[in-house]
Amino acid sequence: MRSAAVIALLIALISMGEACKVPVFRYALERWESDAYRAVILYRGADLKSSVEVLAAPLVNAPANLEVELINVADLTEEQKWQIDDVDVVGKIPQLRLHYPHGSNIEAPLWEGPLDTTSVSRVIDSPIRTQLVDAILKGSSTTWILLQCGDASRDAAAETRLRALLDTVTASLTIPEGVVRADEVTAEGTTKDGQPLEMDDVLRTEIPLKIHFPIFTLSRETPAESIFIKMLEHFGGKPDEPVAIPVFGRGRALEGIPASALSKASISGACDYLCGECSCQVKDENPGLDLLLAVDWNAKLEGTSFIVERALPALSGFGVAEPSASQKASSSAESHSPLPKVLVLTLGGILAVTLLGTYLIARR
Repeated sequence: MRSAAVIALLIALISMGEACKVPVFRYALERWESDAYRAVILYRGADLKSSVEVLAAPLVNAPANLEVELINVADLTEEQKWQIDDVDVVGKIPQLRLHYPHGSNIEAPLWEGPLDTTSVSRVIDSPIRTQLVDAILKGSSTTWILLQCGDASRDAAAETRLRALLDTVTASLTIPEGVVRADEVTAEGTTKDGQPLEMDDVLRTEIPLKIHFPIFTLSRETPAESIFIKMLEHFGGKPDEPVAIPVFGRGRALEGIPASALSKASISGACDYLCGECSCQVKDENPGLDLLLAVDWNAKLEGTSFIVERALPALSGFGVAEPSASQKASSSAESHSPLPKVLVLTLGGILAVTLLGTYLIARR
């Protein structure tokens, strides 16, 4: 029992060094690139290529996380045709098949239909997606989509319960201590009061950092949202039950919570994760799946980005110049700065193994 306790303690000590102070929802917004969806357009006959390219142009040129592939099935070998479901039903009318990102491991298209101006516009954008992006860029921690079931009483009850639970959870949530604005960082890489810091703890944009959970209700019968609704069906829930889906960062969605499972525990679990310290900065090791949004996040965030000024040594010809007072101070600060996080973790792991081995030998 005591050895298990020692191991648990060592793991906890090492894990403490891995987390950065920026909450997950903000870290995802500033640093995680969106995974790309795939739009596969099938047509038959070289004479259709030019018209297909014109119809597909909005998809190709959209500032969205989308890759577009045009395939003339008449040019495919039998082996290649075998890899495409129902390829023989593709006549002269081009078909559009929308797929989740490769990382989802979902091979079947989430939506398929004719390639026309209506389907193209609904693939890349929709009214509620525009609202989501606007809320996130204004500082909302997480936006919640309540996908309705069509039963007015059940939908209303689910919305009321979700709002009440979010209000309760919000009252007890706080931004992690230690988050630093970029304008609070000195040229020496410390806080203005001289405290050392990790750059992972520094915000990269001026977007307000706050805890705010807006709710967007979405009827399954909204024509303009038909393709987006199909996209959301991956995130859980049944058509006959409302489902709440949290969306954060650059449009990353977590698994939905059906109305029957809405509770303080389920909402707290999602919100605690989203507003807590980002303990794993590797996106693929975190839960969730990106939504398809027509927005250039890098361009949107660029206008609000901080620039961290750093002191640079002055050039004094080819000789070795005496360092200035500011350079000496910078050098002194660097020499006393904390070890890089990777080195700290490595040394921590070695220390943990050494302590554990010593403890087990002593017990013998």
